[in-house]
Amino acid sequence: MLNQILAQLEVIVVDDGSPIFPILNGTSGEIKRLLETLEPRLGGLLVLRILQDIPWNRAGSLNLGATYSSATWLLMLDIDTCIELPALTRLLRIIQMRDRHQAAQFMRNHGDGTQSISPSALLVSRATFWNVSGYNEDFSGGHGYEDAYMAFELIRRRYLSQGDTILSPNISLTLIPKLHTRAKAALPRDDRNKGLFLNLTQVGTRVHKQKMHKQKMQGHSALLSVMHLLRLCILRFDWQVQIESWHCFLRERVP
Repeated sequence: MLNQILAQLEVIVVDDGSPIFPILNGTSGEIKRLLETLEPRLGGLLVLRILQDIPWNRAGSLNLGATYSSATWLLMLDIDTCIELPALTRLLRIIQMRDRHQAAQFMRNHGDGTQSISPSALLVSRATFWNVSGYNEDFSGGHGYEDAYMAFELIRRRYLSQGDTILSPNISLTLIPKLHTRAKAALPRDDRNKGLFLNLTQVGTRVHKQKMHKQKMQGHSALLSVMHLLRLCILRFDWQVQIESWHCFLRERVP
């Protein structure tokens, strides 16, 4: 059964370029050996490394992974969060019936019996992800709010309902305490990203209201076109492919 599940998965790991913990050379090569063990059983495996060490480049890392993906659905996870096999099995069944124009967030288990909505984990169809132009890389360089802005855009465009989570207790994510504690301790206070988020959400709400009034303002459509082009400015860095293996997924090469 495990092999059948793994064969349905396209796993893409993105190393964000940190010199402290390179994905293939850190931890004495343990992660590399794990990936090499899983590779023959997966539908596809890809490891990418960003060549510039941009602080908190989570938005760029997720955009890069999505760019290479050929799967219908994308499940975005951080390094400190995992989905266990029983939950993954049920999730694979659910997404076959789920509207591809919808997205969902997850509950996260903290290991002490408590749960909360995971702000960074997202289930979204690949088509919907690119309909909202992916994650906004203006947030890269500072910590936080790229996931909040993604949720804002999904809600504004009605792909995600406020509070739309996969609430079933049988489908939730698990926090890896050691990694989460280490990451949380390193978080800086970032008023820059908070200000950027507030500015973008206010502008986005205002533009949306203008659009709903049938674009009465002259030049409004041109403004929307310019905003769309700016949002499409992604992958602002160089990267390299470190491991690539595709067994069950047919895909076009990314230039």
